Amino acid sequence: MNDLKFAFRQLLKNPGFTAVAVLTLALGIGATTAIFSVVYAVVLRPLPFPDSERLVAVWTQTPQFDRLPMAAANHRDLKSQATVFEDVGILSRTANFNLTGDGEPERLAATRISANLFPLLRVIPALGRGFTEEEDQPGQDHVVILSHGLWQRRYASDPNIIGKMIRLEDIPHTVVGVMSPEFQYPTRGVQIWTPLTFVPADFRTRTGYTYLTVARLKPGITLQQARAEVNFIATRLAQQHPGSNKDLRFRVTPLRRDIADLAQKPLIVLLGAALGLLLIGCCNLANLLLARALARSR
Repeated sequence: MNDLKFAFRQLLKNPGFTAVAVLTLALGIGATTAIFSVVYAVVLRPLPFPDSERLVAVWTQTPQFDRLPMAAANHRDLKSQATVFEDVGILSRTANFNLTGDGEPERLAATRISANLFPLLRVIPALGRGFTEEEDQPGQDHVVILSHGLWQRRYASDPNIIGKMIRLEDIPHTVVGVMSPEFQYPTRGVQIWTPLTFVPADFRTRTGYTYLTVARLKPGITLQQARAEVNFIATRLAQQHPGSNKDLRFRVTPLRRDIADLAQKPLIVLLGAALGLLLIGCCNLANLLLARALARSR
């Protein structure tokens, strides 16, 4: 206690030195903590889905490209032939939809998803319901699920929003659900989900690498077993469709790693820079203390 009292007395007697020391440490610790919080949220924290360790992403792999989206026909065959998955979902890449009516027009990030994607992820809307299999059919897909943020901001958290009509791309859509605030998939910016529908023409080609595929492993199935089976299916498809599927393989990766890989390297570099800043701050503070001790040595 005497040492602490002495230290505080010395700090109070030298407010300039104290301010520089506190500011140096605050900058280093604050920057490192802020960057680590981002790294943890993006790279280290488990996905906010039940049993998320069994969620995987399935990509198309060719001799030229290691990771390509899936063609609709290949996804259909993979889903029907694979036995290692509980279910296989599909979604489109994020696009922009124009929302009109009930205020100023807005351009919002949106994703089209299969009706089984939310059950596959084991998430349910905070309000309303998810999509049904009938709404996966052309002409029945004029329904929409809103993000929690859009519901709060645009519709003032209206509890009676379910069943109301909104206009997307000037087409009336019925609101059937509102997601929870924690749900942000496939990206943080997505604010609208609509059903993903296919017509027969979508299955006539296997070279349109357009769709993202997500699957859930059955209990007890390892990643190696899943990879072995999907590559066996890819080999069979290459024999059946040599014109489009020659040398084509499927790549199975854990969904957590798949999401983190996109941002992992830049974030790790940024974290290293923040740690370097903290180290420089500590060295500067040590030099200040040494200089002060030399001044007091007499």
